Amino acid sequence: MPSSRFDRTSWPSAGPHRELLELLDAVHVRNGSRSARVVGRAMHVSAHRVHEIGRGAALPADEEQVRVLLAALAGGGATEQGTTDRAVELFVVARRERDGAGPWPVHPVPAVWGRCGTPAAGTGDGAPVRGRRPWSGVVEAVRERTRRLRGPCRSGPADRRRDGGPSGS
Repeated sequence: MPSSRFDRTSWPSAGPHRELLELLDAVHVRNGSRSARVVGRAMHVSAHRVHEIGRGAALPADEEQVRVLLAALAGGGATEQGTTDRAVELFVVARRERDGAGPWPVHPVPAVWGRCGTPAAGTGDGAPVRGRRPWSGVVEAVRERTRRLRGPCRSGPADRRRDGGPSGS
């Protein structure tokens, strides 16, 4: 079977991102050089995403994705704790170097959502995603514009009938 090693043409010349890629490549080769498609299936991401990470065009999304990537590259087998810790450490430093900030807080995800995309009472702080949320201002602006255009939220057919809309039956 031909080896499907990571494409090194766009790797950084030095630094923590390069070290992270070398570590991931070593785990990848040591465990049979699985294809990006197989690794992506194990990670529940696209093969393109795995390819982008492997060639250095993107960093993993967060520390958890680094751990999942290592496990997938190892073929579901356990990686040494030191290897995992080193990969996470390199990821954090590479991310901080790239973004100039960090560490990134993890926001709890509410288990139950109420009307209009807001969490139900007592289900968390309202953060709909985990990790950094650089788009949160954009999301709020879109929600506000949608509220202005549509009016108040409607919860179902009874509200539509009351407002003079179609009965929905």
